[in-house]
Amino acid sequence: MPMELRKIMFTLAEVEAALCAFCRGRGTAVTETDIGRTIISDSPRDTVVMTLKKKQNGEPPASLTLRRDEVTESLIQYCIRHRIPLPRAGRKVLWPQEDGISLLVTLPTAGERPVMAEKEAEKDRDAFAGAAALQGLISRKA
Repeated sequence: MPMELRKIMFTLAEVEAALCAFCRGRGTAVTETDIGRTIISDSPRDTVVMTLKKKQNGEPPASLTLRRDEVTESLIQYCIRHRIPLPRAGRKVLWPQEDGISLLVTLPTAGERPVMAEKEAEKDRDAFAGAAALQGLISRKA
């Protein structure tokens, strides 16, 4: 059965903006200028570690570690704030990239539940990677 996939790519700057807004919403005052370094990992639990710049009083830099669900929520909120269409019922899976994060959205087929288990998420991610590779081959031949 055909499956519809959508890939929304976020640059590192967009990820940082989304995470700062998420942190501010949770009571942690962080701005993009406070960030010294951001590390994106493909860990099943901790996805992003932001190291903040040193404070002026010489304290060591603090770091914030955000879980996969927090990063997903922050990117969804970013889409809402910037009016990026995002299907409510779509399955949303993070795909960390070297220069940012992609949010893969799989639209459910008729009769399918919108909730997704991690194994299904991996299958969708693998299917999307295969489709992207195939598209690259097709466009190179054209």
